[in-house]
Amino acid sequence: MKTLDTALFQQLIDEEASSCLTIYIPVGREVADVNSNILQLKNLLKEIKSTNSDNTELASLISILEKKAEDTELFKGHEGCIGFFLSSSGLFETVYLPACSDAFYQVDAVFYIVPLVDLIPKLAPYHVLALGKNSVRMYQGNYYGIEEIVLAPEIPRTMQEALGHDLTDNHLHAAAGGSATLHGYMEITDEKEIDNERFFRIVDGAVYEHYSKPYNFPLYLATISENLHLFKKISKNTKLQHEHIELSATTASNAELLQAVRRIIEDQQSHESANIIQLFKKAKAENLATDQLRKVANQVMDARVEHLLLGKSRKIYGDIYLEERAVKPDPQSSIDILNRLAILAHKTGAKTHIIHPGEFLLTEGAASVARY
Repeated sequence: MKTLDTALFQQLIDEEASSCLTIYIPVGREVADVNSNILQLKNLLKEIKSTNSDNTELASLISILEKKAEDTELFKGHEGCIGFFLSSSGLFETVYLPACSDAFYQVDAVFYIVPLVDLIPKLAPYHVLALGKNSVRMYQGNYYGIEEIVLAPEIPRTMQEALGHDLTDNHLHAAAGGSATLHGYMEITDEKEIDNERFFRIVDGAVYEHYSKPYNFPLYLATISENLHLFKKISKNTKLQHEHIELSATTASNAELLQAVRRIIEDQQSHESANIIQLFKKAKAENLATDQLRKVANQVMDARVEHLLLGKSRKIYGDIYLEERAVKPDPQSSIDILNRLAILAHKTGAKTHIIHPGEFLLTEGAASVARY
């Protein structure tokens, strides 16, 4: 069983065969869900059989999946979705996905990849540095999950470990007595500030060398407010993000960190969608964009598209004819034109964006911005 990544996504997009069967099945992780998940798949296979009874190639693919449907282990311990991708040329991938909508299948000469377009950005990895003076922890995750990773030995776990004998007494012990002069108080404060800065510089450099430099993931800082400004001021880590998480490094749970990063990712994606919509509107005013399906298809076929916008959950059945440079909607067809456009656009270097109707309504399901 595989999980989705960019390499597998590319493999699925590249596949072309006389018959490609794509199935998405929502699944639950509880023991009680297993039988329900299996029944869902079996019912879907019966439907595919009955509506494609004259397709002998498809019959052999269904036979493979009927055997898979008896494997209860396949459906245990995973919550989200399972995608099945089978082609008559011999490709067969079963993929754990973090999410999908209702159970769905498509038979075509290519795989149905539109749901994956929406998932790929959310699978992008990141690091979180949870920073406290007595606790340094590192996490790796994506939108759907996060887990603590073992710190490289070169990264100190506490300020005392980092500074050792160079740590001032004033940072280890409170000032004795209650009648310290203002001058003495300022000296103690300055010493603590110096300790903090030295500690943060050591952590910043080590995190960059052992995580940010080799992995090139975005880095989010999780710490209390009093540490935020100083760490960002001294940091030379080019992967440290402007967005941060204001939580205690000592007490923050995985769930709290994941929830905080999810909000950041959702804000980023919302901002990106808003920018793409504004770009489309501006380009349309300059006759460099269109939201007419026929014109969109022509631009995609001519490899003139920089950005392809597809309406979330939209399907427009019909077909695209490359030789005729034509798109023909047909409600009786099983081929989704928008899926074909997404594959063609990806192959020609365009970037595809899934647009929620609440953000911007694509009346014909698609829009494109031409390359300048």
